[in-house]
Amino acid sequence: MPDTYDKKLRIGLVGLGNWAKSVYLPILLKREDVDIVAVSARTTETLDFAKSLIGNEIGLYGDYRDLLGKTDIDAVFIGIPKDVTATATIDAVRAGKHVFVEPPLFLGKRFSLLENLISSSGKSFHVDVELNYLPIIERCKEILQNNNLGELITSKIALGVNWGSTSQTNNYAMMENVIGLSTWYISLFDMFNSSPVKSATYTSLNEKTADIGSIKVGYQNGCLGEWQFNLRDYPNPNLNCELTLTNGTIKCDLLKGLLEFQVRDGNIIKETHLEQNLDPAIAEAIGFAGMQESVNEFINSIYSEKRDGLFDLRKYTNVKDIHSMLYSYLSLEEPS
Repeated sequence: MPDTYDKKLRIGLVGLGNWAKSVYLPILLKREDVDIVAVSARTTETLDFAKSLIGNEIGLYGDYRDLLGKTDIDAVFIGIPKDVTATATIDAVRAGKHVFVEPPLFLGKRFSLLENLISSSGKSFHVDVELNYLPIIERCKEILQNNNLGELITSKIALGVNWGSTSQTNNYAMMENVIGLSTWYISLFDMFNSSPVKSATYTSLNEKTADIGSIKVGYQNGCLGEWQFNLRDYPNPNLNCELTLTNGTIKCDLLKGLLEFQVRDGNIIKETHLEQNLDPAIAEAIGFAGMQESVNEFINSIYSEKRDGLFDLRKYTNVKDIHSMLYSYLSLEEPS
């Protein structure tokens, strides 16, 4: 353990919305090597809730910049509305903090600025795309590396949920919501294919159902990625991944931890990954899957100074480029 962290890591939470309260806050509270010492939020109700949940000794701030100014805070978890996430992230890196941030991260021309700040800071920086940290995804990577399945041709991710997005009557608002949501799914393509992006398109079922459709991504090496989504018709969530290669296929149920792969001779090998962080209460919300692994990767990187496993800004480049291409494709103004 580095000398800087020979005691508990002191963490500040920038934002304490439903996601933070129900997902990564419980994970942090269970770890014995961290202390949550500060919370910033816009409402007194949220700050009062933080005190009741975490303890009276916690520092409470109505402005996140005051929290960042505390020199005894080592790391911050940022989970706030997307229109202010980029600015808060830049401010946090400038303040010398290790940063865990909930995407999407729309930086525009500030991407290079943040990249340089992170490089010179020497701190851990992690974008929380938690599905990338599922044990079953790691197993898929092992199969690709260790079995003679040939070259990757296509990656498909299929999501079916009932998230009530039909309440958004503005079709453009639904499109923007889908683009932001795509972050967690299109990032999975990069787990199997490291090529830069060439193109990205958005196709919906019809003009009134922007929350049912697909996003297709073309890569410079010829590989294709597709995220198929239906955000309204599946009361029982499902999330599946299928990889097609020149000599076989890999299929997995990301919620149940089920995996099978077929090789050229026709043999099908089936596996069940019970170690996956998917107890029934968690699996219902889909995005919880992989959260424990993602949070632990970030915390452990600070103690060990081993950061290869982080989803850093360099790895976020393809996601950023896909978002930009989708906004352009739909003739929408990209946030920055």
